[in-house]
Amino acid sequence: MTEQTKRVILLAAGVLLVAPLLAASGSGSVATLSYLGQKSLPRGMRNNNTGNIRIGASPWKGKIPVARNTDGAFEQFEAYVWGIRAMILNLRSYFNAGTNTLRKIITKWAPSSDGNDTAAYIATVSAQTGLGPDAVLNFDQATLRKLVRAMAWVENGRDAVADDQFNYAWKLV
Repeated sequence: MTEQTKRVILLAAGVLLVAPLLAASGSGSVATLSYLGQKSLPRGMRNNNTGNIRIGASPWKGKIPVARNTDGAFEQFEAYVWGIRAMILNLRSYFNAGTNTLRKIITKWAPSSDGNDTAAYIATVSAQTGLGPDAVLNFDQATLRKLVRAMAWVENGRDAVADDQFNYAWKLV
């Protein structure tokens, strides 16, 4: 039985094993892994959009065109890594505009006006990353890995970004 067959069986059984699927950074599996349309997964994961980025005009690499988007509200990407890359690029634009603390980032990313519990989101990301809500953050790989993984966890209600996935997406930025 091939590794791909084992993954399909595990996914069909409702088991999600993100890290073991991604044995080597830069391997084909990291570059092409897709959960698109898998209804048993959280919305962000099944859209290959771990940050739940809303549909917009940004010409993201790997973006599924709006005419083919089956979600209607959130971007969809051809492969999982493209959604992680989009999340990193969105965060980079925040940092470039001076939005560089957890409180500022999450208040913009998940505003309470959209029905989000922004205070709980900030507290969860702070606890998971060890970063203070009002500490000024640096845009570097180590900080962004913590931030992306914790935010994706909140957005999807579970571990949603493995280190190999983040590292590969970081290289694509």
